[in-house]
Amino acid sequence: MDKIDLKDRKILHELDKNARQTLSQIGKNVRLPKSVVAYRIKKLEETGIIKNFYTVINFYKLGYINLAIYVNYQYYTPAIEKEIINYFVDSTYSWWVANIQGRYDLVVLFLVKDLNDFFSFWKKTLNKYKFYFQECVIAFFTKTYSYSHSFLLDDYKRDDLEKMEIMDGGKKVDIDSKDLQILHLIALNARIPLTE
Repeated sequence: MDKIDLKDRKILHELDKNARQTLSQIGKNVRLPKSVVAYRIKKLEETGIIKNFYTVINFYKLGYINLAIYVNYQYYTPAIEKEIINYFVDSTYSWWVANIQGRYDLVVLFLVKDLNDFFSFWKKTLNKYKFYFQECVIAFFTKTYSYSHSFLLDDYKRDDLEKMEIMDGGKKVDIDSKDLQILHLIALNARIPLTE
């Protein structure tokens, strides 16, 4: 499968909206039999077009604080840059690390329950790498939006995008270790059967 066609893009769009849909539901929405949908999804996985079936988790409800650090580098080499990126990737607090272009060189998103623990981590980070940081900005998020990917379908309008709003505030939900295990399982594989 060198090139994806409109049916593949429609399947990807359906998975992007809700990866937990059954093959029958996806087939109904894209007008293909369930077996064809299963075959096409398998091919999309084999070619690397689909890497994971992610789950959007409302981490605010679990008591987490979402924050980002934006960094501009100075006096660094490619080896130092790689070391810094790996440092953040390996952190238990980070959930997204990206090299970017524009105002900043690097952005790291964090989920933390305790700001004191996070700032202790950040102090250690600065002790280790502050020479290479020209500027650092910390931003706290109280609301996060997730949109479906409009590039999948040519005739999809910006107004048609399905928006999912995740916001801080409201009642926190207590979860036990079993719930946490389930969240870990479905975080990167939303299609895992509930019976597993």
